[in-house]
Amino acid sequence: MPGQIEYVDPDDIHIPEEPREYADLQEALTDYGLNCSVVPKWMPEGFTQSELIVIPMVGGDMIIFHTLYHREEDSLVIQVNIYLENEGRAYDSFGNFQKDEGDPVPYEAGGITHLLTTNAEQPAALWSNGPAECAISGSITMDGPKAMIDSIYEQR
Repeated sequence: MPGQIEYVDPDDIHIPEEPREYADLQEALTDYGLNCSVVPKWMPEGFTQSELIVIPMVGGDMIIFHTLYHREEDSLVIQVNIYLENEGRAYDSFGNFQKDEGDPVPYEAGGITHLLTTNAEQPAALWSNGPAECAISGSITMDGPKAMIDSIYEQR
């Protein structure tokens, strides 16, 4: 059901045997077996993907998907960290994100609480869905992350 924290079978998530290049973040996540909704369908006008890096961490505890977008001098980052079920894993909790002073503002969408904040005075959004910890940050207005988050849960 869309709009809820989605169950992801840990056995579905895997590191492909042959590394390859991906056209976009959704294609990469699908190839690694993450089938829950975390990728925005809408981007602020003018942003184009300039880099997509997939980093399986040594030890197999986590996979980092880092996507960079540019619009002239502005940049925008979407990062998805997938924490794998692994008995000997070194990470027992989600990562740490730096933010400016003040409490994050909760933003509900799709049955999930997203936290809106700023880091170095740039808007940022943080949330998790299943084994995925997600972040959006960049040179945009605070309406940007909200619209991007809303687009994750839109039916197409």
